[in-house]
Amino acid sequence: MLQWPADETRDTESESQRFESLGRLIFMVEPDAFDVVEVINPHMKTADGRLQKIDRKRAREQWLALSLAYQKLGFTVEVFKVDPSCPDMVFCANQTFPFLDADGFPSVILSNMAADSRQHELGSLREQLETRGVRIYKLPARSPQTLFEGMGDAAWIPGRRLICGGYGFRTSASIYEQVQ
Repeated sequence: MLQWPADETRDTESESQRFESLGRLIFMVEPDAFDVVEVINPHMKTADGRLQKIDRKRAREQWLALSLAYQKLGFTVEVFKVDPSCPDMVFCANQTFPFLDADGFPSVILSNMAADSRQHELGSLREQLETRGVRIYKLPARSPQTLFEGMGDAAWIPGRRLICGGYGFRTSASIYEQVQ
């Protein structure tokens, strides 16, 4: 279980400033490998059950537009390299859950992805995060009881050490006992 320092020992002003600066940083993954090669959620297939087709040019345009929109809002966008064997890696909120750890360092919890094919994405992201000085925290070994898809299913309540978390087919309800 991740532990936070007691409220009275935290420097809430500097912590707030660190959260603010981190909150203005967006990590995105290049969309170059984006494709639908298997069904891991209902949106990946057509009404008759076939795999959706990807318009790569349109996907690239949408990705660039999103990056530009973040920048116009004052966010800093850092782009991670994609692992060519990971067609869903562009959806990079699911693999991690970012926070400041008890020492105030930028940190992430690495997810335990529900789909085997997405679990492979973690190695590349871990390496790229570590080179940026981000501390990595791991969950217990991946099992149906420890599934957690990071920011795909959980979000911090701004200004508080409180998580709003969903659960279902890709995140286990019991994992939140570890993510607190």
